[in-house]
This record gives sequence, C-alpha cells and structure tokens, in this order.
Amino acid sequence: MSENAEPLIAVVTGAGRGIGRAIAKRLATDGYRLELCNLDAAELESTRRVLPPGAVVGAEAFDLTDPGAHETWMKGLLDRHASLDVLVANAGIGGPDAATEAEALAHLRRVLAVNVTAVMRTVRRFAPALRRDGRGRVVVVASVLGKMGVPGFSAYCASKASVIGFVRAVALELARKRITINAVCPGWTDTAMAQQGFEAIAAATGTTVEVARAQVEAGLPLGRIVRPEEIAGLVAFLAGPDCGAMSGQAITMSAGDLQK
Repeated sequence: MSENAEPLIAVVTGAGRGIGRAIAKRLATDGYRLELCNLDAAELESTRRVLPPGAVVGAEAFDLTDPGAHETWMKGLLDRHASLDVLVANAGIGGPDAATEAEALAHLRRVLAVNVTAVMRTVRRFAPALRRDGRGRVVVVASVLGKMGVPGFSAYCASKASVIGFVRAVALELARKRITINAVCPGWTDTAMAQQGFEAIAAATGTTVEVARAQVEAGLPLGRIVRPEEIAGLVAFLAGPDCGAMSGQAITMSAGDLQK
C-alpha cells in the first residue's frame, strides 16, 4: 500500500481470543486497519495490546445477540468509514447439547442467535458498504461440524450448517456487485473451545485431558491439531487480491482429515 493510498479497513467480530485474535493479528500485519468487536471487554483489550500501534480504529465490547447494541455498533462503524474492504464474521459459540428438553431448546436458541442470526445481520448490514471494484471480501468462520454430524452437538452442527448455506446463497447475490464471500471450516483447532472438547472427552471416557488431546491428535493424519494462526492465514488469503474468482465455498482446514 502506497503512502497516499487510503488505508484498508477490515472488520473482525469475535476478536477477543483464539481464531479471532489470530485473524486480527494477521490482518494488521498485512496492513489493514481494524474495526473489532467482542463480547468480553477484557479479552478485546488483550487483543488490542498485541496489535501494532495504530492498527485498531475501533473496538467495541457488546453482545451480538442484542439487536440494539449490534445496530448501534454497525451504524457507528459505517459513519466512520465511507467503504469497507473486508468483513470477517468470526464470532461464535459452541458447547454440547443440554440434558433436558427445556435446557436444550434454550441452548439451541442461544447458539442460533450467535452463530446464525448475528452473522446474517452483520453481513446484510455491511455488504452495501463493501467495495465493488472486485476487492470486497466477506469471510465467515464456520466449522467442519457444519459438514457432518456429531452426537451430542446437534445445536452447534445445525448452526454451522446453516451459516454455510447462507454463504452459498449470498455468494450468488453479492457476485453481481463483484464481492466475494466464503466460509472457513476449521477442524480441531488449538483454542479454548477445543480445550472444552478435550475436557468433555476426558469426562466421558474417564481419562485425563492430556490423554484425550493425544488421542484426538493421533487420529488426525497430520498428527496434530490446527493452529489459530493457520486459520488466520487462510482467512488472509480469502481476503486478498488473489481470491477474486473464489466465492460461495466452504473450505476445510482439519489437519488432513479428509472425511470432513
């Protein structure tokens, strides 16, 4: 980017930790100025501290499932910027299904609100502001569980399958505006969510978390889980100039597990 060029603006939701923080770091390294949001303010501040000075234009902590707070953030962001270059819809929650029907339905509503409704609202609201010169990009962080079923995680699987379907449909709509949208589908990735998965496996099998992780890694062709920085690298590619002819795709990164 030349000294006289307008700064590239990237929006990243769920930027407080894990994959979201890695994406923010990578895009900042690539020269983007960032608009970030996250549920937890302390996590968001931790992300700000690891980014280069001046990389963050705005950072807001709020609940994406609160329509009023969500709209206030989006309006303020659009008031600050005439156009956007990249939108990364990363915010999401997981967790196993609840034991009772009432708890399971409450869990389903919460998961769908964060993983589907908030993603759809964010993409729909920001899409008109994305550049239309062939460089506007949307990347949605989905999951391999959106492509397969896992017992005990029906709400999460359903939410990620829904968002993949959304990406495929919206890709056809945004194509007329020369904007691309793709989904990234991580497998086991070294994040707090994966740690919860290892803990659940350990509890179910009567072993330790360390053994559970080792068993998962032994079952992957590459013998390890994915690093958040690797997901961030894929996001950076999808957001970059070499990806103008790819849209509507759900790309898996799962340490070589071809069954997903």
